Amino acid sequence: MYVHSRRPHRQQLIPFLVELGSVSFNLSKATKLGEAVFRLGSLGAEWITTILKTITPKHRDLQHISIYMPRYLPPIDTDFHVRRTVGEETYRQWLDLDRLLLQFWESRSIRPKVERDTRYYIECLLPAVAGGGMVDMVE
Repeated sequence: MYVHSRRPHRQQLIPFLVELGSVSFNLSKATKLGEAVFRLGSLGAEWITTILKTITPKHRDLQHISIYMPRYLPPIDTDFHVRRTVGEETYRQWLDLDRLLLQFWESRSIRPKVERDTRYYIECLLPAVAGGGMVDMVE
């Protein structure tokens, strides 16, 4: 999973590579954080939630949270099939992330950005924010 932070003053991206289970990641001291971009290599969302929970009220510059799904997603037909396709644990991780993104929307008006071609997955995995129209679809 990749996480990028952008400093608004310099308009530069600082990439971080986070491998699941290999390192803890804390954004609490990155107070000039303008954007967090997550590029998933698998469908697990636990690390996104863990990292976003380290963001504090001092992160006043944070304006965007972008999530890019893995390049290959198995084909699915219904919400039930998404849950079965990704597995119960992974599905629960996405629902935890959904609740956290909803809190970011309610407290800071931050709308998550996701790729348009993963819309169906996002609608199933993030039902509260996607169903409430709080997600921006990007190319």
